[in-house]
Amino acid sequence: MNRSIKIFGICVICVLCGLSMLYADIIQLKNGSTMEGKIVKQTEDEVELETSLGTIGIKTKDIEEIIKADYVPEIKWIEEVPVETLPIIETQPITPSTTVTSTATTEEKPFSIGLEAKTPVQEEINALLAKLANLEEGEEPWTIVQQITTKGMEDIPYLITLLDDIKEPDILARLVFALGNSKDNAVVRPLIDKLKAADEKVRTAVVNALAKFPHDQIVVSVLRASLPEEKSDKVRIALINALAESEDTRSVSIFINLLSSENKAIRYAVSNAIVKLHQLVMAESEGEPEVDVVALLLDRLRRADLQMKKEILTLIGQLKDPRALEALVDLLGDRDAGIRALVAMALGGLKDKKANEYIVERLYEERDTWTKLQLVLALQKSRDFSVVPALIDMLEDSDVNVRFGAGRALRAITKRGYSEDYDRWSKWWNAFRGK
Repeated sequence: MNRSIKIFGICVICVLCGLSMLYADIIQLKNGSTMEGKIVKQTEDEVELETSLGTIGIKTKDIEEIIKADYVPEIKWIEEVPVETLPIIETQPITPSTTVTSTATTEEKPFSIGLEAKTPVQEEINALLAKLANLEEGEEPWTIVQQITTKGMEDIPYLITLLDDIKEPDILARLVFALGNSKDNAVVRPLIDKLKAADEKVRTAVVNALAKFPHDQIVVSVLRASLPEEKSDKVRIALINALAESEDTRSVSIFINLLSSENKAIRYAVSNAIVKLHQLVMAESEGEPEVDVVALLLDRLRRADLQMKKEILTLIGQLKDPRALEALVDLLGDRDAGIRALVAMALGGLKDKKANEYIVERLYEERDTWTKLQLVLALQKSRDFSVVPALIDMLEDSDVNVRFGAGRALRAITKRGYSEDYDRWSKWWNAFRGK
């Protein structure tokens, strides 16, 4: 019995220790990225998140969702375990590093630097790295990373050399972060070499560091080439965001292919990136755009499977580019109701009279209630008085939802409050038209 209790007590201790590492606050950003760490401060405008790369401030307007790690499982003891029955664990004395001297307790993580510090600056950098490996309670890693950046500016070659010397992923990722903050062109080539690092955290840090050089064409080319080969979704999202910030229009084709990803966060990230690059191209081009985003999307649409079609149509709806009109009209008769609904929404976004004519024509033919509702909503967005007769006709539809939607659309366009009364709307329209 005592032996069982001992084992149970040790197991519970292990579980509790593990839980402290397992549960982290999770912040889902609107651009699709996910950040994990500990929320140390939260205001109406900003959230401060302590991550493995330091404490980062995130604007509330950029946050989609916050999942806090406030769940603590209830542990019920079967029987109280007397202290004297617990096993005594003997610890071995820790041999101090020959390079970095430490006076920490036995809980300190072992950390050593193989390079011998030859200057006071190098000694300070080594000491800061050792401090990163063994943060005291309440101490923020971000502050230390900033100190490494500042001190490292005095000896960039030494920081670069440390990239190959440090093996611990957390410390290496923070060193990479510090190098990126330096914005010194000398760090670019060594950072590019680290894109092949085995650890996902390190590669993510490298991408974010290289993003500090958005106008370096070599950096942009390397990031673009890395995206199709990258297997980690987290690193992929970092690459997508970096290329979008670099305004790399040549990445559009790669982004479009990623719309087929099973990861919703990746699809969200590339959609935002494509919209941003399309707006950039249209703002800068006086004639034919250098990269025709709409043409690329329409070309891919012709070869897309059902799911890919839905992603592309949703994106075309966001672009609101009239050049997509003809291709959208062709899909109004698609056999899939979901496709027809997305086409209706995309056409509504164009706010084009010709598009409205096609929507009205389809409205009388459509049999799927959800698609019919999207067609009605598209007409509502148009704010075009020429669609009023079709909407009045929909007040006699057999489905109550369609009738309600038509009434809402009529009120939005005409600013009249006649609910879903067909006779009253018809009488008003005949009088209005007579004027």
